[in-house]
Amino acid sequence: MDFGELFRHERKRAGKNLGEVAQRLNVSLTYLSDVERSTRPPLSIDRIRDAALFMAIPGDRVLALLKAAAAYQGAFELPVPSSSMGKEAGAALARGWNSLDDDAFRQIVDVVTGGKGKVR
Repeated sequence: MDFGELFRHERKRAGKNLGEVAQRLNVSLTYLSDVERSTRPPLSIDRIRDAALFMAIPGDRVLALLKAAAAYQGAFELPVPSSSMGKEAGAALARGWNSLDDDAFRQIVDVVTGGKGKVR
């Protein structure tokens, strides 16, 4: 399933109509409809998170939405950290990203999730 299909499924599961979600996300109904039909790119990460809160989407399904959005765009969009150490860490990840193996990714997931093994 692509992002639009997943998003529509979650919206319907939550019992929300397009207008309610569009209003919450401060986008037009037409825009959101286009996103669900995959004629426009997925929502931004911030809007995905806001929609997830509004629709009470469980963490594992939020992760599926984020993965689908990243698959469409071919990249994850992350905000630049405000601290200098955060910026250094982000730059180091960007430089070495393509050389990381699954063991390194597992370690990163463990650090981010406190050892719970799944990204929230």
